[in-house]
Order: sequence, then C-alpha cells, then structure tokens
Amino acid sequence: MAGMSTNGSSSSSWMVEMEKLLEDTRPSVEMARWKQLYIYRVPEFIKKMTNRDAYQPQFLSLGPLHHGEPHLMPIEEHKRRAVLHMVKRARKPLMKFVEAIEEVADELEAAYDGLEDRWRGASRADEDTAKSSGQG
Repeated sequence: MAGMSTNGSSSSSWMVEMEKLLEDTRPSVEMARWKQLYIYRVPEFIKKMTNRDAYQPQFLSLGPLHHGEPHLMPIEEHKRRAVLHMVKRARKPLMKFVEAIEEVADELEAAYDGLEDRWRGASRADEDTAKSSGQG
C-alpha cells in the first residue's frame, strides 16, 4: 500500500504541474510554435531503443541536418546536376531561384528544431561579407 501512496502522490504532483502549465500557456502562442517547428531531430533515447539506422538517411539528405556526412557524399554531384537541369528547363535565371529561396529562408530556418547557428542566415551572411569587402 505504501507504494501506491507514493505513486499516487507523484501522479497528483504531475497533474498539478500539468494543470499549471495548461493555465499558463496561451493557446495562440502554443499554436504558433507548433505550426512553426515541424522538422525535429529524433531524441537520442529513442534511437537507443530502436534501430538507429531507421533515423539516418541512407542515400541522400535534403536540408542541413545531415549535410556533409561522408556516406551521403556520392549523391551530392547528382543533386547539383538536378538543380542545373531544373534551372535550364524552367528557362529562368538562377538568381530568380535564389531570390525565391531567400524570401522564405527565415521561415525555413524557423521550421528546424535545434538548427545549428552555422546554418542560420548563411547565404545572407556570405552576401553581407562580400558587400562589406567591396566584392558585392
């Protein structure tokens, strides 16, 4: 019986904590956060419980999370060729594509949970550096 009271008290303290969180959380703020973040890293404890490879790209990666991993490098040349092919078929200057991506860059960056700083504002930072050094 003593074990039950311990479970009961930890259960009720959890409920009290959750009730407080429910009261303190503004639905509009919470909804905005959930709509914004939709690309997550799989937590390490889940990887340990399952097949780690199931959470690792095997052939190619899109986006920054696995970029540059050695086993994914063979496909990089094909990705570049695919971009070139798309630009040629669209018959639009490459700059139009770059501008379109820059328009949504902040939104894309915000979608990633735990995105490393080195990926934030990367193209804008490079552009600013070129301009300030007189190259842009």
